[in-house]
Amino acid sequence: MKTSFPPKLCIVLIIVCFFASQTGLYAQDEMKVGFSDMPPWKMSNDNSVEGADADIIKAIGKKLNLKVTFKKLPFKRSLKYLKTGDADIMTSLLRKPEREEYIIFIDPPYMGKSNKVFYVPRGNKTRISKYEDLYPLKIGTKLGAKYFPRFDSDEKLKKEAAVSYKLNILMLLKKRIDTFIITDSSGDYLIHKMGYGDKFEKAIFGYTKNNPVYIGLSKKSHMANHKSITIISNMIKSGEIDQVISNFFKKLNLPVPDYK
Repeated sequence: MKTSFPPKLCIVLIIVCFFASQTGLYAQDEMKVGFSDMPPWKMSNDNSVEGADADIIKAIGKKLNLKVTFKKLPFKRSLKYLKTGDADIMTSLLRKPEREEYIIFIDPPYMGKSNKVFYVPRGNKTRISKYEDLYPLKIGTKLGAKYFPRFDSDEKLKKEAAVSYKLNILMLLKKRIDTFIITDSSGDYLIHKMGYGDKFEKAIFGYTKNNPVYIGLSKKSHMANHKSITIISNMIKSGEIDQVISNFFKKLNLPVPDYK
């Protein structure tokens, strides 16, 4: 017996299917990536993305046979997209209890540490010789970013959040902040790229203890399954991710950062 639907119902079904396809509801072969600039690990322009983390994501997409779609967003919004499921995956994540509510952190971390440094105007490196020297200062940070436990939870510090580290560099140049915190490899790259190598230097105090960095999956993603988690985990354990990182920095004739 042939089943038929009323014309109005057919129209509704067609519309639902169309919008579902447009919103990615059926895009099980796609990997949507929350991607915010953090040179040289993550860099983007109008037409492309690049960086060590971008190459890592592409390697994961190839391994999982998924089409990679980068969503170029501010870091804080990238986290929001992970929470809602509008993004499937992110790199360069520190593991925090509030994030574990909506993110699956892939073990082991792909970086064992992420050294944090404070840049100051050249000639002022002794101004921050210990943690307590931070209290009188205006400190540039990036919206949504985490750095190290004591700093992240310290409400007595005067933190000025910006949408990008480039903005922090310009604010320090104009003396609107006293210092800014950043991962050392990112700071070195950005300051050199912007031509301000003679303007800034690293303060004596920085954070160099173990600070694991993770790849994370949205708990609402179609990738939130044992197969995807196991494959990504094995890529880290086998050294495949390390090789991707090494290849990227060698391609740019840059030293591989101390991230293990």
